[in-house]
Amino acid sequence: MANAITIVETWATEHVAEIFLKPVFTAENIVDTYAVDPTVNRSKTITLANELNRIIQKKESCGFNAIGTFALGEKTINTEPCAVNLEQCASDFHDTVFKQNLKRGTDLYDLSNTVLEKAMVDRINTAITNDIFELCWFGNTAHSTNFFKTFDGWFKLLEAGGCTKVDISTTGELAPDEAIDLLRQMYKGSAPLRAVKPNGKVFLVTDTVYTNLMETYENMDTDSGMLKLAEGGPLTFRGIPVEAQLAWDASIASQGLADPHRIVYTKKENLIIGTEVKTPGSDAKLFLDELEEKFYFKANFDLGVQYLFDEYVVYSR
Repeated sequence: MANAITIVETWATEHVAEIFLKPVFTAENIVDTYAVDPTVNRSKTITLANELNRIIQKKESCGFNAIGTFALGEKTINTEPCAVNLEQCASDFHDTVFKQNLKRGTDLYDLSNTVLEKAMVDRINTAITNDIFELCWFGNTAHSTNFFKTFDGWFKLLEAGGCTKVDISTTGELAPDEAIDLLRQMYKGSAPLRAVKPNGKVFLVTDTVYTNLMETYENMDTDSGMLKLAEGGPLTFRGIPVEAQLAWDASIASQGLADPHRIVYTKKENLIIGTEVKTPGSDAKLFLDELEEKFYFKANFDLGVQYLFDEYVVYSR
């Protein structure tokens, strides 16, 4: 395998022994919107209980009159084994300014407790978080790229499922006020979702949709709307948070996917992530192989996704 850190610059001057990491976006905090089940060992069947209501009756006489039913269903969440394997040979830094950051003598190849190890760990942690988020949404076992073939993500599952779908015919820039019109359609698309309190559900949207909605609010020029925009934070629609998923736009662009504008309107925790550890990658190991004289990073975990109730999702693309 290739080294995790590649040298692309040469230095002829003194330098600060610190590595400034190029900024990258970090995926949204998973636990805020999604349910995480850390007890899935390859496969788990989840029992779903549908709504029970109108069971109160007028008591007419003595006796027992049973009234009321609710259906039990099930869905299966499957996970696949995943791994992160990276390596680094310290000799790549022997002829660079980072030579002074390496250890001395026999410990030369041990990168632990050095600025280089810190750079690796910081970058790897961010990459794992973003990779999990991207796979959970864009995983597709029929994809031509091995990364995306790991398992089917939510977009693939929603396409195959029975949830309500609202089509977006626009493939270029959204027309003025198009985003708010789409949110109105989606809001009407699920009666069960309308019964959920606004803070118990969410609109997840591409940045293209978010920006279009923001422009609509700006053009309304109301005091309350302008104050909200000035304060920052997520927009809302009828009290429901509207959250821009910047990772969606980046992945759609990098893959050259159709349907650049996407929205998922769902009850929080209706989207579930399955794994066999509480935080994938948290038990990763960094170690030096004394014989190979290479520094290694490894992590192993199972991962997969599912969504629970069709009636609590409206999907648009």
